Amino acid sequence: MSTNKNAEFTELINGSVNKNEDWEKLLRLISDKDHFNEPVSETTLKNVIASLRKLTDFAGNLLQEDKKEADLGWMDTYNALKYLTISKGKLRKLRDTGKLPAYKLDGKQYYKKTDLQKMFKLLNPSELMKPED
Repeated sequence: MSTNKNAEFTELINGSVNKNEDWEKLLRLISDKDHFNEPVSETTLKNVIASLRKLTDFAGNLLQEDKKEADLGWMDTYNALKYLTISKGKLRKLRDTGKLPAYKLDGKQYYKKTDLQKMFKLLNPSELMKPED
């Protein structure tokens, strides 16, 4: 690797503020075909492995965040009624009194699944947990 590439790689390993810069540097390092087949030192290989671990951790964190967001899904009125096993009138009363927050989009009411889970526990104190759909 050339000195410039070594400096770029060291900066990538030590971390920088901008993740896009890191990504661009890594792409430049990987796509540098002139230096890609040169023998490398053990230190450089360790640095490459450390970088790959950081990228793997970063990707894993992104996947975990996606899962958390998916768990906070939304339900329309029809599915909320099925989930809570209550009548339309009861759901409207909970919504109108502010006990169950609702969000309107294009004339349709939506409810956060977490709000529905809390309401289910209030309406059914004898049950520990509503089975997941």
